[in-house]
Amino acid sequence: MPPVNLSPANGPRRPAAAPESPGLVLLKIDGLSYRQMQRALGAGRLPHLCRLMATGTHRTAPFYSGVPSSTPAVQAELFYGLRGSVPGVSFYDRGAGRNFNLLYPGAAGEMARRLEARGAAPLLRGGRSYSNIYAGGAEEARYCTEMMTLRSVRHLASSLKLFAVLALQPLKLLRLLGFGFLEAGLALTDFLRGLWDGRSLAKELKFIPTRVVVCILLRELIRIRVKRDLRQGVPIVHAAFLGYDEQAHRRGPASAFAHWTLRGIDAAVADIHRAARGSRKRRYRLVIYSDHGQEAVVPYAHFAGRSIQEAVGAAVQTTAAEAVAVERERGAGGAPRRPSRGLLHRQVN
Repeated sequence: MPPVNLSPANGPRRPAAAPESPGLVLLKIDGLSYRQMQRALGAGRLPHLCRLMATGTHRTAPFYSGVPSSTPAVQAELFYGLRGSVPGVSFYDRGAGRNFNLLYPGAAGEMARRLEARGAAPLLRGGRSYSNIYAGGAEEARYCTEMMTLRSVRHLASSLKLFAVLALQPLKLLRLLGFGFLEAGLALTDFLRGLWDGRSLAKELKFIPTRVVVCILLRELIRIRVKRDLRQGVPIVHAAFLGYDEQAHRRGPASAFAHWTLRGIDAAVADIHRAARGSRKRRYRLVIYSDHGQEAVVPYAHFAGRSIQEAVGAAVQTTAAEAVAVERERGAGGAPRRPSRGLLHRQVN
């Protein structure tokens, strides 16, 4: 399914003191397809987005993610203006002679340097980048895969200082703690349900802290930092909310647990939108979008009777056997039989 793009139709009203210098806020709801967005709107999971459309300040528009429909590829085009430059989240680079997995800092950092060297001026130059694959040329980037180094761990420690500030704001602190405990309780419930369904104990245990960190802690850190940026008049901000995508990968894009996270994301978007409207530094435009969607599918092994790894292994063995047979025919002086050129054969050549 195509992802969603919620763009401003007519810019919302702002304080009269705001200068004419424009600003842009890009908020990404990772993994949310148009179909699931419509379902969430109908169920009341996205009340602020619903109000934006009802008032006419924003409208929905299709967003073609391209091929492959994955975050590293889409952000390469969005941030650096380069289409078709990233073949996937994980791939083998023949020039470098090694595998790349862009969910790891080293690979993401090297890819970002390649993109910046080949592309135009990065989109986020002079701005802020939060929870993305690449920093996108931002003056300040936090929680981005490219930046996940020892230095970023120190930055996270400084991020925790923000929560010390919340101690001076009891209501906000109580709300954060309440969300955290609620999410932990839901995660524990989901953990028990996963065990009942025969899922891996180790993976289910790992998912509990991941849910709390991604769905609550990271979301609130982003909310606090983006609001600060808007008060300071930062020209462009891009932030990604990962909670829905994380849940959808584990339980399916239409699952109740995945859709539960959308309410919290919507509240964060509403808070950021209010900060944008109230900024006296710039006149901000707010765009909410998703770079790709998710679909529930039947695993290959369920209808093929074997795993995709086994199928690929068999195809490779068949191709190798054909090549050996051709060489034997050549050695015997006969006309070589041209091997069948399947997908794997074309890829190998």
